[in-house]
Amino acid sequence: GTQRAQAGLGHALHDFRNIRALLIDGNVTSRSIVRSMLIDLGLPAERIRQVSRYNEARSELEHHRFDLIVCEHHFQETRQTGADLLDDDHGLALVRFAVETTAA
Repeated sequence: GTQRAQAGLGHALHDFRNIRALLIDGNVTSRSIVRSMLIDLGLPAERIRQVSRYNEARSELEHHRFDLIVCEHHFQETRQTGADLLDDDHGLALVRFAVETTAA
């Protein structure tokens, strides 16, 4: 039980070091906080891409593969939402995990 759980956790942390992440948020402070959290969890800084706008995010998704996406809910410059971006299958077929965030 416990030994098996620890082995699984070690494997997950090893995998996390190889994850490519995309942070999409217009608020530089929010992006910085999430980036720091990911780095604290073991994700190398060079494997984290950051963008602030919907169109930048679409371009990243069209040209790069990501394992993790953290995306804001409401984009100021467009009527599109994070859900719209994540629901659009253009480029998202290879994404393993996506999270939509909202400001408190």
